[in-house]
Amino acid sequence: MSRFAEELIFVGLAGQRSAGSVFRSKKASVLAAVGLVAMACPAHAQNVAPEAEKATQGLDIIVTATRREARAQDIPIAVSAYSAQDIAKANYRNPGDLQYVSPSVQVSTSGGSGFTVRGVGTNSFNAASEQTVGMVIDGIVYGFVDDIGADFSDIARVEVLRGPQGTQFGKNASAGVVNIMTERPTTDRIYGVGHFSYGSFNDTNASARLNLPLSDDLAMMVVGSYQNRDGWVYNPVKDKDEGDTHQYGVKAKFQWTPSPDFDAFVSIDYRNNYTSPNFLSTYRSLGIGNGAIPPGFGILDYGIVPGPENTQAGISSDAFRRTKTGGVSLEANLHLGDYTLTSLTAYRELNRNIYRTLGGTPIVFAEGPLKDENNQVSQELRLVSPTGGPVEFVGGLYYYRRHGKSAGLLAGDFGGLASLFYGEGARIADSGGEDHTRNTVTSFASYVDGRVSLTDKLKLIGGARLTYDKSSAHLSTVAVPDVYGPFGPVLNPAGSAKTDNTDFSWRIGAQYEFSPEVMVYATATRGYKGPLALPVAGSTPRIVAPETVRAYEAGIKSTLLDQRLLFNLTLFTQKFRNFQTSVLDTSLVPPQFVISNAGGMRSRGVELSVSARPVPALTFTADGTFQDAKFTDFRASCYSEYEPIGLPVTTDPDARGACYTVPGTSDSYIQAAGDPLPNASRWNVSLSAAYDQDLGDELKFDAVARYVYRSAFYTNGVDPNTRIGGYGIVNANIGLGAQDDSWRVGVFARNLFNTYYVAAIETGIFDTGGLTNVISPEARRTLGVVLDGRF
Repeated sequence: MSRFAEELIFVGLAGQRSAGSVFRSKKASVLAAVGLVAMACPAHAQNVAPEAEKATQGLDIIVTATRREARAQDIPIAVSAYSAQDIAKANYRNPGDLQYVSPSVQVSTSGGSGFTVRGVGTNSFNAASEQTVGMVIDGIVYGFVDDIGADFSDIARVEVLRGPQGTQFGKNASAGVVNIMTERPTTDRIYGVGHFSYGSFNDTNASARLNLPLSDDLAMMVVGSYQNRDGWVYNPVKDKDEGDTHQYGVKAKFQWTPSPDFDAFVSIDYRNNYTSPNFLSTYRSLGIGNGAIPPGFGILDYGIVPGPENTQAGISSDAFRRTKTGGVSLEANLHLGDYTLTSLTAYRELNRNIYRTLGGTPIVFAEGPLKDENNQVSQELRLVSPTGGPVEFVGGLYYYRRHGKSAGLLAGDFGGLASLFYGEGARIADSGGEDHTRNTVTSFASYVDGRVSLTDKLKLIGGARLTYDKSSAHLSTVAVPDVYGPFGPVLNPAGSAKTDNTDFSWRIGAQYEFSPEVMVYATATRGYKGPLALPVAGSTPRIVAPETVRAYEAGIKSTLLDQRLLFNLTLFTQKFRNFQTSVLDTSLVPPQFVISNAGGMRSRGVELSVSARPVPALTFTADGTFQDAKFTDFRASCYSEYEPIGLPVTTDPDARGACYTVPGTSDSYIQAAGDPLPNASRWNVSLSAAYDQDLGDELKFDAVARYVYRSAFYTNGVDPNTRIGGYGIVNANIGLGAQDDSWRVGVFARNLFNTYYVAAIETGIFDTGGLTNVISPEARRTLGVVLDGRF
């Protein structure tokens, strides 16, 4: 082994030692040195094919859900996989588009942006919180909350793993994992790939990647991408359309294989996203106003008519969100005979500059900036045994540290109150000034997962993970000139909180192969998500208890008729304890979504996947999920009695579905047992037909149509006013290109039949009883053209 290889491994193993400070202080030099050192490496020939080129016969696909390459039909996990070709032809742009492909996946925009799988997810804008469904890219856990914006420019494959995945993927995986693999450089040839599409609302998606062999054993790939979409929600207050979003990104990757015993992969990326406004909503129904401020805060003066299909916004503030994220990762693989020792070292940053406004209306109660700075360091050391032996296992050690800090001021006249009590030009902030927060999450873990073959047909499954987590948070308030608290020049007192926990999670089960084409399996799993210390602006830091889940799953996977028919069926039930969920805390001014614990939650259901290829050119696919996701014990916030559907009240503290006020206090709650989880539809269905046929003159024709349906769901399960009716949308594309994929032109349609729907229904800020629609950019038809090319 070369000295450089030894040094790479040493870097990986030493990642825990002061990793945060090392990466922060030397970040710029690391990014530059990676490229210079990689280009100076010695040469040994080896052809490393990109993941995007790997395929199997028929309908089957290779996945890495078990940290080793295997047929999806052979692994005892409920997993859906989508190839680069599937994603490119459909013109999907980012992980959020998976909700239009996989029926088990939805993306929630209520209280934060995040995945839900089998109806389960945790969404929050609080940077100290974490997701229940993890996102992993090239083996690296992306731990930042409210960030699923990575683009698909260089995608090789996407896998959706359903159910707890903690024994291998660890952080933020108690409900599932979205596992993304990107294309890697190869030394066998120079090639370039370009993609460009343009459609309605200036919908632009452009990307290019270039693979460059630098020597016989070293290759480099550079990737660039740009995305744009103009908003279509008209704002008569500003006489313009709202909802613009722009994004660009760059990436450099290096693959080095100096010998058959060692290889290394380095990835450096940067992405910049801008969205305006920060939160786009329209009025659904008026409340009773707030003091001297009329219902709707002035929207009626501009001719805006509230309603379920209102697509006119009334925001007067120039609110926006700019997110800058990027990092560097190093994967080093040492092949010890048939075993592989892998070191994964990563540093990532996510910084946000947000300008917020309360209400999104002509009359602004309060507004102001919020700046977040977040970074994470992770180090994993993993040993993978040979495939096909009597014992197969993956084991390792994992370290993760995420740190964040923020400074935010949300202040305003509050409908004339500030001017009345403190004079002209005064502003009121709930905390009395500018809030400063700090938070840190640290995790250590060891794990092992695998299977033992008792016979050629019967295998036992097992896994375990020991995790230690600790979390801390600090909050303080700094005085700002002409800014006062609600009760005078009094600052919110500083506060700190910390918590830690050790947990043992596991997986056991068995799988039996009736034949090479038919396999059944059953597993029992205990999943875990660590405790949190959360700084809450305008309040005090809070402790959120760790979340655990006991899940049971049984399934059959079959590939029949010479791989022309795929039939998979999964039954599952999951019971969560201390489920970490987002709750609207109306005691805060302004009301905020805050992560807290629900005593219990249960999700159970059936998943069906059928694919048929009656002739080589034609494939039909039907995927469906029935899920019943409900709280079993949760004291949720009472919704407003002034909303259109009235609020029941009760004097029984154990009654369900009614608001109970604790005698002698102003505290109240609804027992939400039996109510559905936020954003959880009972029925989710995806039907598609794909045709791909070679023509004469070295041409080929392709066409895909997909229908996606989801039944009704609630933004807030205890509030019937937040029910969103079921809807279905159709996406389609048609293309003509060369049989060698050197070029392709096509047309595409997203939401072909122009189905309008809203992403969420929220309560109106300060307009007591008012409701707003959270607008989905995809709730309008997008027609466009696409051009792909490669050389």
